[in-house]
Amino acid sequence: MNINSYNYLKACLISPKTKIGNVKDNAKAIIKEIENHAKDANILVFPELSLTSASCYDLFLSHDIHHEISDAITEIISASAKHNATVVVGSPFYYSGKVYNVGLFISAGKLLGIVPKSENSPYFSSPNNNISSIFFNEMEIPFGTNLVFSCKNFPCCNISITIGKPALHAFAEMDDANIVINIDAASFVMSENVAEKIRCLSELTQKTILYVNSNASETTTDSVFGSEMVFAECGKIVETANTLQLATQKLIAEMDLDLISCMPNSDRIMKKKSLFLYFSLNPLNKICNLHRNVDKNPYFCGKENLQFCQRVLEVQALGLAKRLEYLRLKRVVLGLSGGIDSTLALFATLRAFEILNIDKAGIYVITMPGLASSVHTQAAAKELADLLNITYLEIPINSAVKQHFSDIDYDIQKENIVFENAQARQRTMILFNYANKIDALVVGTGDMSEIALGWSTFNGDHISHYNVNAGVPKTIARMVLQNIAEKQTQQIAEVLLKIINFPISPELVPADEDGNIQETEKIVGPYILHDFFMYYYLKHNLSKKKIVFLAKQAFSDEFTNEEIDKYINIFWKRFFSSQYKRSCSPDGPSIFDISLSPRIGLKLSSDVELN
Repeated sequence: MNINSYNYLKACLISPKTKIGNVKDNAKAIIKEIENHAKDANILVFPELSLTSASCYDLFLSHDIHHEISDAITEIISASAKHNATVVVGSPFYYSGKVYNVGLFISAGKLLGIVPKSENSPYFSSPNNNISSIFFNEMEIPFGTNLVFSCKNFPCCNISITIGKPALHAFAEMDDANIVINIDAASFVMSENVAEKIRCLSELTQKTILYVNSNASETTTDSVFGSEMVFAECGKIVETANTLQLATQKLIAEMDLDLISCMPNSDRIMKKKSLFLYFSLNPLNKICNLHRNVDKNPYFCGKENLQFCQRVLEVQALGLAKRLEYLRLKRVVLGLSGGIDSTLALFATLRAFEILNIDKAGIYVITMPGLASSVHTQAAAKELADLLNITYLEIPINSAVKQHFSDIDYDIQKENIVFENAQARQRTMILFNYANKIDALVVGTGDMSEIALGWSTFNGDHISHYNVNAGVPKTIARMVLQNIAEKQTQQIAEVLLKIINFPISPELVPADEDGNIQETEKIVGPYILHDFFMYYYLKHNLSKKKIVFLAKQAFSDEFTNEEIDKYINIFWKRFFSSQYKRSCSPDGPSIFDISLSPRIGLKLSSDVELN
């Protein structure tokens, strides 16, 4: 397998051991790294002023070093041709009586462009806007901070270079690039968190950032150079490497081009017009597996568990609180099944009542035992309602459902979709009619995963007045409920843990002769996979092939390749065929930066046909 075929590019970030002012040896070190890694990486990146070191000071003005730099650049260009390599190198550059601090973009034997550092300094001139090209080795080379290096053989790969400390104003002018290479030569400062700064910049700009700093082999006269190299992608730190070292340090960064936007924002105010320079990257020829970690739970992404879960619940509660306040209602009706979703909806409702300072006696939970309801879930629902001291009602539906079957001349022995949906719709009718009776709002409980899979009865549990779970995937619902349990009394926590650990089931078909109940995940597949598929399709619009590739990377220890292939086909079929249910879904708060709402999220035809 070659990761290039899945639209990954591999960058090798190198912070070399430098010899201050020794251009020849530094060039040899850079060329050696090109020789060693050209076949293993699509692009190699070296720090600011790495050709001379950043600590030359007055030597930057020396004519002798000027000629050495020119010869060294020529040698590096030749090495890139020999190894078909693409390289970014930081260097001083002398031209027309001025010295510039630049990033050289070299690809397959060509100096494609020269990007100067925009800030003035004691030794380097700031770029002149009137100069858009300069001559090197009798070739006219584009020169400026507006250069964008666009790869012809990899879609959605537009690279810009910035030099020096990472700063928002520099990144803000790079709208046409989705990959920013930030080369730096900075001394260590205890109070600075470079990785977090890079992460924030990548989140604000939704770009991939490759940050390369020089290391401690720079001068130690008054400080020690180095911090770390950082690879961040759309707000997530993917890889880091410490450069507080004397020896050469390296960081392999695998960039996923599908996760970053390749389209510039047409609404932006243009600060400067980009000059696109086109080149081809050397594809990796040998088998090359993906080494970067693919998180099983991309919604969570390692955030602090407690704060994450509290925020999810708070957003759910605030959405409901606003709706109740607007409607001037002080009562809600909620169907409490004894499962994860309705239990989470109940706690979101409790929090909404706290926010509005409403008596929780206005929370009416109704259990509606039917033809397949288990003793376990009914007992858990009643026990929870009693412990929380909220209004509890039990309204059996068996008689009404059997009468309905008689009315439509249906054989009750046939446990098919009619058998199941009649129960779901009977429950929904009870909830709405009871809500009308007491002037209340029906709180929906279906989670985002069920909405994605269409795992609901149309005009049954599919509908409500307001669905607090609409933006919560099943895996996150379980996590939030687990967090809630940890903060409750022992009695309540024990009930919640029973609910969390009981197999997920709609309980619409009776258990078989061996006592096996109707388990959702045995029918549609594991929710942890479906939530993974849903995230990468909705967030990044990835192809089915790419999602499967990522899933096989993330779940190699849990599911076989054949199982993942099976479940992605189930997801794909159910997801697209269920759009008609989402097209008329009730209001509910989005939690993450993806949504299935037909109003603010996924807009899709109900008749779409995909393989």
